[in-house]
Amino acid sequence: MPEDVIVILNPRAGAGRAERQSTSLREALRSEGIRPEFRRTTSEGHATELVREALRSGAPGVAVVGGDGTLNEAVNGYFEPDGTLITPGAWLAPLPCGTGGDFRKSAQIPKSIH
Repeated sequence: MPEDVIVILNPRAGAGRAERQSTSLREALRSEGIRPEFRRTTSEGHATELVREALRSGAPGVAVVGGDGTLNEAVNGYFEPDGTLITPGAWLAPLPCGTGGDFRKSAQIPKSIH
C-alpha cells in the first residue's frame, strides 16, 4: 500500500538545485511506493512552521530537502515554541541539497546522492 510522505523543500537550496531536482525526486519516491506531498518554503523560518503543521495534523514524520539551515529549521519544528515535543517518535528524513553541506559531511552522506 502506498505511503503518504510530506516533503519540506527549500526551492532555493543548492542555488536552486533542490527545485530543479524535485520532479526526479517525486518520480523516485513514487517508484518506491511513496506518495510525496511537497510543501515549499517561502521565507526564513517557514520550514519550522511547515513541520509543526505536518506533525500537528498527524504526520508520522517528514522528509526535508534543503541545506543545513533548512534542516535546522525542520528540527526546530518538532517542538512547540515552549520546547514541548510535538510527536514523540516522529521520524525525520534529511535529503541534503545545500551548497555548504556541513550536515552531509558530518553524517558521511556521499555527495553523489545529495
